[in-house]
Amino acid sequence: MKKLRYWIQEALGFSKSEANGMVLLILLMAIILVAPYIYGYYAMRQHEVDELVLNELVLELKQNSLSDSSRRYNTDRLLSGRIKKEYFKKDWSKKRFDEIKPLYKPKYILKKFDLNLADTIQLKRIKGIGTVLSSRIIKYRKLLGGYSSKEQLKEVYGLEDSVLVSLDSLTFISDNFRPTSIFINQWDEKNLKKHPYISYTEARAISSYRYQHGNFSTIKDLLQIHLLDTTKINRLRPYLDFTAP
Repeated sequence: MKKLRYWIQEALGFSKSEANGMVLLILLMAIILVAPYIYGYYAMRQHEVDELVLNELVLELKQNSLSDSSRRYNTDRLLSGRIKKEYFKKDWSKKRFDEIKPLYKPKYILKKFDLNLADTIQLKRIKGIGTVLSSRIIKYRKLLGGYSSKEQLKEVYGLEDSVLVSLDSLTFISDNFRPTSIFINQWDEKNLKKHPYISYTEARAISSYRYQHGNFSTIKDLLQIHLLDTTKINRLRPYLDFTAP
């Protein structure tokens, strides 16, 4: 280093302080030129280590995977958590993790489930259904007294067509299912109007007609009420009970 400084002084006629500055400048330029190659080497080594860790995690979880869909769902959550933990240890960004995660996500098969027995956890496993929509589906189910047809899901506010298609293919209604009955000859206006298919005006008309003409015997009797058309009555049909008080 001293020889270089003496050479600069002699060749360029620099003072000692100027020569020292020139030496530092040369060193700085050398570091700038070499730094990318050093960084690239260590970055490649780090990437190889990270890839090895991820492959080991995937292999371990695949070996322990089970056929049951719910267990595979838990395996998926475990895998995501472990990958996230390993990446965050190395200060990887969340964006980078989100890019890598789908490549290592094991597939699981979601079995069909009973629409009238499903809870929010089962419903949320369907793509497009979150906490709000799953709660809304269950709340409407309670108001109806149970779903008699999957077509009724179209009446739930906020369900997109793609979600309805998924629900149609992944849910079923048991052949033995019987919805909660509307006791048309026993309920007063207050109880009748609680059902989503009966408005307050219709509840009053049913109650008044029953008071004037007696109990309803069959579904045809409801056609005598002008507010109730065939479409409305067909929607009510699965829920009607004509038992006398």
